Amino acid sequence: MSNQRKVGYNVKPLGSLVRNERKKRGWTQARLAAEVGFDRTHISKVENGKPITRDDLQLLAEALDSMVLTLLAMGTTTEPLLFDRVRLDFYITLSKAKQEYREAAEAIEQVLAFAHNLTDWTSCSETEKEAIDHMLGQVGDCHHVSANVDLAAHEFGCDIQKRNRINRQKYVERGYISKKGGGVVAR
Repeated sequence: MSNQRKVGYNVKPLGSLVRNERKKRGWTQARLAAEVGFDRTHISKVENGKPITRDDLQLLAEALDSMVLTLLAMGTTTEPLLFDRVRLDFYITLSKAKQEYREAAEAIEQVLAFAHNLTDWTSCSETEKEAIDHMLGQVGDCHHVSANVDLAAHEFGCDIQKRNRINRQKYVERGYISKKGGGVVAR
């Protein structure tokens, strides 16, 4: 199913992100266009703020191997999974979430014990890399279970959009995102 809705009401930062991701790889607009099957002028327009579809943004994210563009295109950096072998009962789903969050918190604590000494991946020992990979797996598990909590809560009757509005306001108040649009928002 194609998602042809345009991405963002604050698209200037999106164009800058695409440009920055392209330049990080040392690519020209023509190279990026060839990678995704677009005309070079389309890439130029995107980089200058022209709205694009989520599908096009996903193609750019994949070509550039960009986590930030993937997050904007898909709303996540993890593969969307529906736990189809688990009943989406509100109580059961929350119980499973609690277990996953606890395991992730433990893995994060382990990484925090040494992370202050690190500068990048190459500065990690093999043991540290294994701990980071384990932690990332645990955090990915939390992301997946969170999506399923949302589904179970929605089925239960909770207003997930209200939660999203409250969270957005909280993130503005905490200075995580700008009031105007939080960077780039898919609508």
